[in-house]
Amino acid sequence: MLKVASVLLLLALHACAASSPDPRPIVKLNYGSFQGNTSGGVTEFLGMPFAAPPVGNLRFEPPRPPIPFNGVRQATSFGAACFQQAISITKINLTVLETIFPELGSLASASPTGISEDCLFVNVITPSNIPHGKKLPVLLWIYGGGFEIGDSSFNPGNTVVARSVALGEPVIHVSANYRLNAFGFLGGKEVKAAGLGNIGLRDQRFAMEWVQQHISAFGGDPSKVTIWGESAGAISVGLQLVINNGNPGGLFHGAVMESGSPYGLPDITAGQPAFDQLVVNTGCSGSSNPIACLRTVPFEQLGAAVNKSSDFFSFTSLNVIWAPSIDGSVIQRNPPNSVEEGLYAKVPVITGDCDDEGTLFSLSNLNITTNAEFSAYLRSNYNFPNSKLAAVSQAYPDDVTQGSPFGTGKANAVTPEFKRLAAVLGDFYFQAPRRFFLQVASKTQKTFAYLYKRGKTQPILGAFHTTDLPEFYGASTSPDFIATDALTQRPKILVSDEGEMKTLSYLNPWSSSAGFPLHPFLCRTMKLISALLLFTRTWGVFSLAWRPIVELDYGTFEGNTTNGVTKFLGMPFAAPPYAYNYACTFHAVLMLVFSIGDLRFSPPQPPVPILGVRQAMAFGPACFQQALSVSKINPTVLKTLMPELESLVPSPDSIAEDCLYINVLTPSDIPKKLPILVSVGQWIYGGGFETGDSSVDQGDSLVARSIALGEPVIYVSANYRLSAFGFLGGKEIKEAGLGNVGLRDQRFALEWVQKYISTFGGDSKKVTIWGESAGAVSVGVHMVVNNGNSAGLFHRAIMESGSPYGLPDILASQSTFDQIVADTGCRGASNPIDCLRSVPFKKLGAAVNRTSDFFSFASLNLVWGPKVDGSFIQRNPPKSIQEGLYAKVPVMTGDCEDEGTIFSLSSLNITVTSNASTNAEFLSYLRDNYNFPSNLLDAVSKAYPENVTQGSPFNTGLANAITPEFKRLAAIQGDFALQAPRRFFLQIVSKTQRAFAFLYSRGKAQPILGAFHTTDIPEFYGASKSPDFIATDALINFAYTGNPNFPKNPISLLSKIEWPAWTASGNPPLLTFVDPSPNVTITFDNYRQEAMELLTNISLEIS
Repeated sequence: MLKVASVLLLLALHACAASSPDPRPIVKLNYGSFQGNTSGGVTEFLGMPFAAPPVGNLRFEPPRPPIPFNGVRQATSFGAACFQQAISITKINLTVLETIFPELGSLASASPTGISEDCLFVNVITPSNIPHGKKLPVLLWIYGGGFEIGDSSFNPGNTVVARSVALGEPVIHVSANYRLNAFGFLGGKEVKAAGLGNIGLRDQRFAMEWVQQHISAFGGDPSKVTIWGESAGAISVGLQLVINNGNPGGLFHGAVMESGSPYGLPDITAGQPAFDQLVVNTGCSGSSNPIACLRTVPFEQLGAAVNKSSDFFSFTSLNVIWAPSIDGSVIQRNPPNSVEEGLYAKVPVITGDCDDEGTLFSLSNLNITTNAEFSAYLRSNYNFPNSKLAAVSQAYPDDVTQGSPFGTGKANAVTPEFKRLAAVLGDFYFQAPRRFFLQVASKTQKTFAYLYKRGKTQPILGAFHTTDLPEFYGASTSPDFIATDALTQRPKILVSDEGEMKTLSYLNPWSSSAGFPLHPFLCRTMKLISALLLFTRTWGVFSLAWRPIVELDYGTFEGNTTNGVTKFLGMPFAAPPYAYNYACTFHAVLMLVFSIGDLRFSPPQPPVPILGVRQAMAFGPACFQQALSVSKINPTVLKTLMPELESLVPSPDSIAEDCLYINVLTPSDIPKKLPILVSVGQWIYGGGFETGDSSVDQGDSLVARSIALGEPVIYVSANYRLSAFGFLGGKEIKEAGLGNVGLRDQRFALEWVQKYISTFGGDSKKVTIWGESAGAVSVGVHMVVNNGNSAGLFHRAIMESGSPYGLPDILASQSTFDQIVADTGCRGASNPIDCLRSVPFKKLGAAVNRTSDFFSFASLNLVWGPKVDGSFIQRNPPKSIQEGLYAKVPVMTGDCEDEGTIFSLSSLNITVTSNASTNAEFLSYLRDNYNFPSNLLDAVSKAYPENVTQGSPFNTGLANAITPEFKRLAAIQGDFALQAPRRFFLQIVSKTQRAFAFLYSRGKAQPILGAFHTTDIPEFYGASKSPDFIATDALINFAYTGNPNFPKNPISLLSKIEWPAWTASGNPPLLTFVDPSPNVTITFDNYRQEAMELLTNISLEIS
């Protein structure tokens, strides 16, 4: 990005026009003054608004005049692009991609430097020395991209202007953005009734009016304007030719169309399904005025809804959803009808196509392999009449030698119907409409046509769509400027190619009766522009006025700022954990960069490099979520507890195997390097390593609170793989060294933080890892991994409802591994892991869903979770703790008082009464499900007697005893899995480092569950309805100092509380949260002491 210099204070006599010799020229328009830049003999005025920002009530509205401003505005960089629809490159056959793109090699990724709804900017590039009084011809460029993507920065025009100067026939290059997809081409009856069709075309027309009004100030001649476009831009030029009954209104005087013509359009009401779906996906269903409702939808949310629609790389291909349509206003009749009736602008025209226009758009249809499928596709997708299908079949026979790439014989037939379909699509959308237009227009005006046939050796694609662009822009590696010169002068040229002089038929006007002369570019294969170096900065987060951008060494990300918090969401921190090929785009073109091996079940690998700027404004997909068997809970109980149970089951917006994304939330104004809260696995990963997603607890409230305290922190969260995808076990997994990849994902995210967090303003030496439930267990495991050496990855640890408890050996999961192998059809495979890697994502997920979960009868005897694998986890965590092999960092940990209630709902069939002969049912469950030793069952029975008043929810007397054994089982499960491991951990680590403990006892009035697992989360996030921020402030203090008590802050209730460190001697203190908020008290961690010591001994024996 260009560094903008300070605005120079110029005298009024110098602030006149672009013809000033000043290297920092200023142009004065009637709504404001702009300062451009001069280099290389070319003067640029970039990013000037030509219309008011189309936001708020102006969304979907025709463009309005720009807003006047005072002073001089910098115009030295391109403005933001309009919303860019996500293109589904991944739907193309990967084998075909791998075949094609190593041959292309040097394609670039054209990504805009910023995307915003405020995007209506114009750019003017002029020769730097315009003779006094001379007015130059103007080329007005309209970009392509299927009306889904595109930006005026992709083809800046400097080379065209420089070449025109060299020829002695200088021109001015103008380009302007226009709204795309739903923002610019919404359809449906509501849109038609409101008169809001074809807004994108109206933006183009408005830019032409701007040129007429202002181009003379830049030295341009408003009576010599040529409009010029490619692909969707060429179609736009063709439509501008027929708009207003073909009367250009003096807006243009010549037209150039590359790969596009005024072809047939649908009626605007045909866009009704897309409109209705957009309304549904944005939550506007049922609105009395859906357009008004859509105007209130946040930009990112509306964009996400657009991204759910098909695009030109979907199966529907060129049957695009968002495009011009007949609205009865801007476009009053079908363009071919206008052409037939002579209702088109009578201006000189240059038009042409690439030889193999259709190949690129047939890559998403490779499953069409028979004549019947070919005909059915043309009928259903392009509305070919049944009566014409036989004729089409004869005109485009099932003969690969006659298909596209044309003239390549049997080569490039990647499927039996690929070349045939490519031929039809290329002719139907490009070649035939061009020829139809020329047959009529050549009788009334000068028309010149070309055919671009360079690059025919390109495998599969041939001379494909967009490859002529560098020829016209003179931007290839070794340009011959033939087409560039044709743009800027009357063609009277002889060219030398490979040393031989040739006279080109390009000079001859196209004639409907003289053999249709074409200029064929046959000379040599062209290579497109190599990857653009978009940024050369050495610093991190910066602003492009509308949104912050951060540049990492593998990609650049654009975030968003709201309410004082800047968010970078959904950034990949690792490569997608499956087999795939990496591709990038240049306009509508692709390039394979490299292939990635099969990473399913493998440790995380570095993220794939990203070209251009990627938006980071929405959370990435969640990893696979195991289905929870909530329905197995007693229906009466379920009805009572449904709101509470629903909160335990996350509902992410999307789920994918490509899920390793990280999120960074920072204060929008960072004064210094900040402590970082790295959420390795919050409660969202507390679903027993079965469910979870980093989008559930988003961190905004925590960062905002840290700002209010004057102790700003950065919040980080990252996804990790779950269930079989992250915690597969068995001898095969152990031998392959693939255990605990979910924990390795977490560790990899910690390494990412160390490498990159300073770019966001964070202090990599003050990282606190923090988790809840399975996330807290994960934090505990990271404390013992690597023999307790944290390797500088973290410096404090917070564990809510989880500790480094005893783990099974990875071999104990053999039966589950074998079941997954059987259920996926991999039984008998010589390499079952390789076989499982080939199983489709959904099929493997279905097999996972057949295993038990934490709402099954097995409850906390989890199938999926960390295991002692001898590699990542070398020994059982309790043994590491006993041996002092744990990270010596400050610790904050605690539990909810009634941890076990939620996990005992699936065991209500254990209903024995106080009868010694039947007590065996309760004890057998502990023996069979949790491996309690038989010789200790009597002691357990005494420690946790059949007395409901001693069960959990604790201290609720006879209440909540929904079965005779429910409260008893809830007490023992909560203590065995959560309370006892925490106390065991603290008894040791409190001797070597500061440790603080809490007990969450709020919500005891909750029927059946009491203060149950996860209810402390809103307290720490400051996200309850009326937060008291006590735990939030403790967390923020802890991130700064390793002590929740400091610094004292007068606005915090915590400043009035002294939270003592936990000590193993005497009465270990607990900061206890009690009802009503904001009440807290100090209690002692000695309840059920003998009972928990018994459970600890059992756990150690089992381990």
